[in-house]
Amino acid sequence: MHEVKAFLCGYFTRCYQADFGMMEEQGWVRRQPSKEQIAGLKRVYYREFVDFCFADALSRRGCVELRREVNEPIAFATKCGDVQLMVDDLSLYLMPMDVTLLKIGISLVVDDLNKATAAIGSLRMVDYYTPQTHGEFMRLGVEPLLEQCRALTGSDAQLASALVEQGNKFRVFQIVNSCAPHEADGQSGLNDVTLYQLGTMSKVTDGNLEGSGVSRVYLEKVLAESHVSVFDSWHALALNDTFTVHAIDLPPKMIEQWCDCYFGMIYLHSLMVKSFLFGLNAQLREAMHETPTALNQLGTAFGLSHAPLRVLARRFEEFERRCCFHKVSYNFLPLLLDEAIDKGLCIAEEKEQLFGVLDKEKSLRDAANDRLVNGLLFVLSLLTLFSAIWDFSCLLNEMYPYDRYFASQMVGFRWVTLLALLVLAGVVWRLFKRRR
Repeated sequence: MHEVKAFLCGYFTRCYQADFGMMEEQGWVRRQPSKEQIAGLKRVYYREFVDFCFADALSRRGCVELRREVNEPIAFATKCGDVQLMVDDLSLYLMPMDVTLLKIGISLVVDDLNKATAAIGSLRMVDYYTPQTHGEFMRLGVEPLLEQCRALTGSDAQLASALVEQGNKFRVFQIVNSCAPHEADGQSGLNDVTLYQLGTMSKVTDGNLEGSGVSRVYLEKVLAESHVSVFDSWHALALNDTFTVHAIDLPPKMIEQWCDCYFGMIYLHSLMVKSFLFGLNAQLREAMHETPTALNQLGTAFGLSHAPLRVLARRFEEFERRCCFHKVSYNFLPLLLDEAIDKGLCIAEEKEQLFGVLDKEKSLRDAANDRLVNGLLFVLSLLTLFSAIWDFSCLLNEMYPYDRYFASQMVGFRWVTLLALLVLAGVVWRLFKRRR
């Protein structure tokens, strides 16, 4: 038998602050560990990381979780057979920078892992929900979250796809706890092929690669990049859309730790970082296609206004200050899992792309400012030059009145000014010729 606990995760950007009083009336309860629990967590995780994960609702400096208990079973039909599925609870995570994460917690017990992959694989595909197959799941798990999504975004969202702002499916964090194999087998029961099939929601072939449709080369590549193995009782696979733990007879206390700490703290923080960076990259690319007007450039140069790219860059600086941590724990296992999850979510690639856009934007902005400043300096130089020529002409007129040598004083001013400009042009031409 296999006990499966899975969290289906989505995210969206909120436009309004949460009404905690209204949410409590609708059955949402704010989850906050006790002071003793917080003190215990701070002996394992860095203080600032714990404060971020369990922030006060009034401070808005970190994550505020609101949970709604469901605990209702549903019968779910899959191509591998019917499954008795339990919808455990729903959670909303109000993160800084207007990021809102959500979770649908489900659990099931199956005798065939194909039933688990088929059920979870179907539930995460939000674009393919049907009333016949997913009606009860939508009523218990999706509709309450859609109601809060409408309140926090001001939209009239009716489809489950509104709960996944980026992409077309829920991300999945799942723990598969299998019974130990028979002693006669002489094996631990953990298999890399099975782990890969669980992580990709594909057909489970009892550890055999044949019949799975996956090449050995690709499997080895994925395992080399994303496989996590520390103890002989479990191993994990960190992919972009899923994080899968396959364990043998994992005790309830360890499962609780995986749910509360490794998912509730490390995975959610990484998912928040991923969703924010992905959205910011999209906004930056869009802003780079906008052509600023000369008036906007002038206002930006004098600090009267801020270019859209600069506003987004400052938003990223605020995000780094409030939400990013160099390390999250004193212990090796949380650090190892944090690194694996970040790698699976491609967070380093998002940051690299972001830094590239910001560097390019800075170069373009500096070049535009240089052109603007050079233009202003050129105008000031011309004004200074004409003022000097005028003063020179007036001085000559005082020394040698023009009306004595020319038809009129005005004609004298014109001839002297023209002659001074010609002399100056000749000097500038000679200087440029020598420089070449």
